Amino acid sequence: MFRIEIMCDDKKLADCLRAVMGLALGQPNVMPVVNASMSNGQIRANGNGNAVALFEQYLRDHKIAEVNSSVAAAFLQSVGRKKGSASYMLQQGVKHGILRKSGKDTKGNVYATQQLLPPPKTRKKSPRHAAS
Repeated sequence: MFRIEIMCDDKKLADCLRAVMGLALGQPNVMPVVNASMSNGQIRANGNGNAVALFEQYLRDHKIAEVNSSVAAAFLQSVGRKKGSASYMLQQGVKHGILRKSGKDTKGNVYATQQLLPPPKTRKKSPRHAAS
């Protein structure tokens, strides 16, 4: 008796399961892998698996400029975590410099991604203060 673990692309999962079902004893254990990609025939992790790094990658991949709690909840659900941690994920994004608070909407605070925001406005000195 042998135990076999394999990785396959999500597009090929159905074909793979059909091929194995006739030969395997019991049901195969299927788990999605969130931060993996194929390069040069090797499976590699995209990042270190840290939730904040995955969130930054998610925002970049989906080209999201403004983030609120519903976007964070959708991300958390996509990686298999609880949707209720959305506000914590936004706080961590601000703490790590990925997000900056930009306003409010009906559901709460709105955050903008740092890469897509213009730099903060700086105050110019008036001519009478420049001489001193």
